[in-house]
Amino acid sequence: MNLGWEARNSEAKYVAFLNNDLIVEPSSLKDLVNYMESDEKLAAASGLIYFGDNKSIYTASGYGTDY
Repeated sequence: MNLGWEARNSEAKYVAFLNNDLIVEPSSLKDLVNYMESDEKLAAASGLIYFGDNKSIYTASGYGTDY
């Protein structure tokens, strides 16, 4: 990810990191960008992450704040 971050277009508004075992749904990127655009305080977003059975959700959300 560090190499990808360094190689990004410096004018890019968003950067997406994908692991090689990721299964992307057709609207995944569009949905994440729409979510990011919905709140100017957001700096990062992640989609649903499932266990290997593709049924049980491993993580669905998280929220970090700057205190």
